[in-house]
Amino acid sequence: MRNHEFKQIIHSLFNLTGTQKRELLDAVKSELNRSQTETMIEDIKGDVTCCPHCGSTAIQRWGRSSGLQRFKCKEIECGSTFNPLTGTPFARLRYRSRWIQNLEGMQYGLSITKMADLIGVSRSTAFRWRHRFLAAPTAARPTEVSGIIEADETFFTESFKGNQTASQENVGNKAINAPMKIK
Repeated sequence: MRNHEFKQIIHSLFNLTGTQKRELLDAVKSELNRSQTETMIEDIKGDVTCCPHCGSTAIQRWGRSSGLQRFKCKEIECGSTFNPLTGTPFARLRYRSRWIQNLEGMQYGLSITKMADLIGVSRSTAFRWRHRFLAAPTAARPTEVSGIIEADETFFTESFKGNQTASQENVGNKAINAPMKIK
């Protein structure tokens, strides 16, 4: 879009009614959520290099569906089709434009019922999304760590509740390590 066209749009905003401004705001928010969701999906899927069903690297593009590239496995035994989200926690989730709103609601600690009302989905959908979104970071957990790792202090919680011998020993150790008083 050219700069003068954009300035004309900005200037025309002053002539809109309140209802028209709210509709425009909703449309802009929806478009922002859609673009943020597409960016999130691009980060999740990465490069598709093998079939998630059989692991074969012989795959080919197989059209598009719901805005996502589909692929087909060339192996005769498999022959399955899939998209980049297949095998991820985000597979088969609908209403992609509302995912960002769901993540923001989770960030603020909203209950499932409040989040469902806010986003405009059912409670079962909000529940499913919450658990899928929480499963996503664990699915992408690295298997090994390299480089320099530094750990300063580690605290372990320890409970001796119900264990009378351990609690007796613990009390004894505290008495031994206690500083002595000199009179």
